Amino acid sequence: MRRLLTRYRFWLLGLAIVVACLFLFMPRGASDPKPTWEAFGRLRKGMTEREVIDILGTPPGNRARGQPQFCVCKTEGEHEAFTKAPVTKEWVNDHALIELAFDANGRLTHKFITANMGDGSTSFFDWLRSVFGGR
Repeated sequence: MRRLLTRYRFWLLGLAIVVACLFLFMPRGASDPKPTWEAFGRLRKGMTEREVIDILGTPPGNRARGQPQFCVCKTEGEHEAFTKAPVTKEWVNDHALIELAFDANGRLTHKFITANMGDGSTSFFDWLRSVFGGR
């Protein structure tokens, strides 16, 4: 009986180590891009979407883990520029909303950023990664 308990402990410990390694060392993916505000500062008029993606680290889309909430306050000129732009794209993550306007040639014409005031809730496994120093 004692030998059986030792085996179960051994297998449970092994399973716990495997599960911890899977979640601690898995890449976090698109919700953890390059620092949002610093990257936004490097965007310049005339850039192509590919250049923008290289700076922001991901294609447009919503990568916020929690429910995003924004206070979008644009000047009348900014609002008009984004309304009249042939193409607008958004990048959303736990830190901010970045909205970019592109002309008909695919060149950046206007940029806008605002903070994400959402709950930014993280999963249990994200918390484990932060506690144990995973990527």
